[in-house]
Amino acid sequence: MRFIDVDEDCFIVGITFGGQARHTAIPFEMHPFHVFTLHDGKILRWRVHNTREEALEAVGLSEQDAHAGS
Repeated sequence: MRFIDVDEDCFIVGITFGGQARHTAIPFEMHPFHVFTLHDGKILRWRVHNTREEALEAVGLSEQDAHAGS
């Protein structure tokens, strides 16, 4: 998992999961990025994006901004 802190009420989590198709045995792997927005320590909004770039754009960050915060 990869975490990106956006601010005190928002963060991005990148995960990897995969498997094998039941009938064809073709392997697959996915790498979605989840954007969590919090309010009073509880999840207010949870959005899933296909790419890191989409997730960063959704919270108004560039790739350069994300690296600066690391």
